[in-house]
Amino acid sequence: VDLLKGTLSAQAEQPSLLNVCIDEIVYFFAQTRCRVVIFEDLDRFDDGRIFIKLREINQIINNNLSGRKGSLRFIYAVRDDIFKDAESRTKFFDFIIPVIPVLDSQNAFSHLLQRFSQDELQYPRFEELLKKVSRFIPDMRVMHNITNEFRVYQNMVNNRGDITKLLAMICYKNIFTEDYNLIDSRNGLLFHTVDAFRRGELQNLAFDEVESSLQEARMRISDFTKGNSTDTELRRELLEQILPPNFAKKLSFMGFSANRHMNPQIWNLEQLVESDNIFRAFLTSNLLISINLNDSPFQDTAIDNVDKSALLKEYEIRVQKVHERSREEIKELRSEIGRLKKKCLQRNRISLSELLREAERPAYVNWLQGQGLLKNESSLTSYELDILVLLLTDGFLSTDYMLFR
Repeated sequence: VDLLKGTLSAQAEQPSLLNVCIDEIVYFFAQTRCRVVIFEDLDRFDDGRIFIKLREINQIINNNLSGRKGSLRFIYAVRDDIFKDAESRTKFFDFIIPVIPVLDSQNAFSHLLQRFSQDELQYPRFEELLKKVSRFIPDMRVMHNITNEFRVYQNMVNNRGDITKLLAMICYKNIFTEDYNLIDSRNGLLFHTVDAFRRGELQNLAFDEVESSLQEARMRISDFTKGNSTDTELRRELLEQILPPNFAKKLSFMGFSANRHMNPQIWNLEQLVESDNIFRAFLTSNLLISINLNDSPFQDTAIDNVDKSALLKEYEIRVQKVHERSREEIKELRSEIGRLKKKCLQRNRISLSELLREAERPAYVNWLQGQGLLKNESSLTSYELDILVLLLTDGFLSTDYMLFR
């Protein structure tokens, strides 16, 4: 097609149907008074080349109609975002008429309310559901279809049962159609979510962390029972106050009687730090205390000039505060353990909606991705995953969803 000359070339290797039939198309408009052609929904193909081809055909027909009364106009009813930027859109179309939508996310709820009776709106949580799903309804056609299907299912399937859950399923069917259709093949996000919940696997989303916290609290209680590590840190801190600058792990603490070379008592650093009894004996001993370096009895540094009674008094005051604080921590830990145990007992009694509220959306999305059910959130439209999470967490869809389809 040559736009400048308004001619066609018959040498194309694979001519399209429009190119093959262009003579018949031109003849039709030349012999009729039809001067307006309206195209709808071409934007669904998401291919801009369609519009380019139609513009070429429009130009060819008008070139052949020159001298006749009127020219042929192509009118396109398409989305406003069919072209990426305003410049390309205004260049392609000669004239653009904006169409203000009757329904949008702001007024969808009021439109929905008009389609249901007062008795239906009085049903438990029915109006709440309408308010929450209205922001996911993209246009009036979807709204019409939701209300029409609701009437059909209400009379034939639901037998006037829980109409709130029925409407939730109808909304899910129309908004997340692909996932709804996968239910019959035992697949899809909704099917696998409910299936994992029934098998007890989905509960790990919320209760793995609870059980981990419970185990950690029990270990901390056990540590307090075996010996408080804070006591050890306190004894190490006090020893550092009296040790010489050349303090090292090889130091040994030796207590001698009057005869400094007879039956010495030896304590290493770890014994003093780990044992309360040895530490107290060290501070209350009447023996000559010295520090021996490198196991040589001749390289020692006397520390008997240290005021050990003051050091012992400080130790007793501070260790009492440590124990008081430890008792408070143990009390808090036991209270926390009791709370966590009660929470763990809910594992087999929790509902699907409560579980997902407890786990929160990021954990649920990560689980879907871990199961290979969702590559990433961008693989769905902005509202498909949103409505699934909404209906599940609010309890509008649950393990009995098959009763409403």
